[in-house]
Formats: sequence, structure tokens, C-alpha cells
Amino acid sequence: MRRTFSRDAGSERVSAYLEGVINRTGRSASALHIAELIDLAFNNSPAAGRNVKKNLMPILADLMQSQFPSSDQCAELVSAAEMRADRLRRKSRKGFTREGRGGALHTSGPRSVVGQILKAQSLYDRKLLSALPDVEPSQAVADLIDRAVAVVLKERFPQPPSVELLSKFAARVANSSRDVRLDKILAEEVVRDVLLSRSTNSVDSTDDLLLHAKIMTFVQAVEDMGMYSREVDSMISAAERAAEDAGVRLKAMP
Repeated sequence: MRRTFSRDAGSERVSAYLEGVINRTGRSASALHIAELIDLAFNNSPAAGRNVKKNLMPILADLMQSQFPSSDQCAELVSAAEMRADRLRRKSRKGFTREGRGGALHTSGPRSVVGQILKAQSLYDRKLLSALPDVEPSQAVADLIDRAVAVVLKERFPQPPSVELLSKFAARVANSSRDVRLDKILAEEVVRDVLLSRSTNSVDSTDDLLLHAKIMTFVQAVEDMGMYSREVDSMISAAERAAEDAGVRLKAMP
């Protein structure tokens, strides 16, 4: 659902699609049931009842046939779902530690340390995050994060994005952070500045909080779109190349 409708979450198009699939099974669904399905798909809501969840298999079958018709696409989707379930279990524990380093570090995808940190954050991979070298905040770090966030947000939101869509997204960003300083107002300002290509110097916050807000924005956008790990790698790697082409020197992985 996220991969197919991430830009339309909560829209009439999603509701019409769900209602159509359910009607073809000979059942009917109330507006409340449709709303619960949307909440389940896009917000991980645990509130959906058994009667609502009975409709999941017909919806899944229809999406697989229309959006993921080949066996390779199906296999990748199932693998991503397994990784997502594991990721959500890690996310439920909230927060990341930098303890327990040791052993060989095997990574793929992004070539820079900050690129790997972004990847680890988006996957809620504490093991990878704790094994990565520390990176002090710098202009190079900020530049790469800015580029990655800009790419993912412009992919995430239609242009121009609705006020309601931005507001709900910002609330999810704030809720996913353990830093009480990152509230919905700050998250929404960061998102608006990126989408409107405004300087974030206008945001009244410390450098470390601003970087944290942008990282959590990246993580939430990846989550919203149901992105595959390879897609996250590709997005961060493209941001690394653009930064290096602009003369930014990034700390490479050892």
C-alpha cells in the first residue's frame, strides 16, 4: 500500500480503491472500516478489528497482481515485508545506542560514514549504528544530510503538498524521536524549508538538533514510502556523489 499510494495516503483515490477491491469479493465495507484499513496501512495502527483485517488478503492479492506481477517482484516484496517486520520490532524499542562496538564491520551501499549512519537509522539497525565510527557535526555532514533529505522528501510529497499531509508527516517525525526538543513545529519547519528550497538558517535551533531533525525526517519518509534497502542505498549514494561533485569531502568508511 505504501509503495503504491504513499503520495495519496488518506485521499479519495485510496478509499475508492479499497472499496472497489472489497466490493469485488461480495462484501461491503463501511467508511469507518475503510478509514481503519488506511490507518493500518499508513500509520501501523493496531486498532483495526478482526472484521477489518478479513479484507487484507483480497487487497494484498490485488496489489500483487497489478503492481508486482513477476515472481522476482513478489519475492522482493516478501523479503522487504520480513525486513520491515524486524525493523518495526527494533523501532518499538526506540532510540539507538553507540555501545558494544567490536568485530569486523561489513557494509554495503553508501561509501561515507555519515551515509552509513543514515542507512542504519532508516533501518533501525542498532548493530550497524553502534559499530560505525563517530562523526563530528561538520559542514560536510550537514551538506550530505541536506541532499539526502531533499531527494527523499521530493519523492515523498506531491507538489505542492497539502497542509494536512505535511502536518501529519511532521507529527510522525516528532513522535518517532526521543529528543523532546524535536516537536511537530520544528519538524514541519524543516520539511517546508527543504521542499521550498529555503535556507534552514531561519529555523531557531541548535546545529545538533537541526541535524537530528533532518535525519528523523529522512527516516520517516523512507518508512512512509516502504522503500527497499537497495533503494535507500541508491538514494544516499546519489547524494554522496552530488556532494563530492560539489567539492564536499566526506569521511570515507574504513
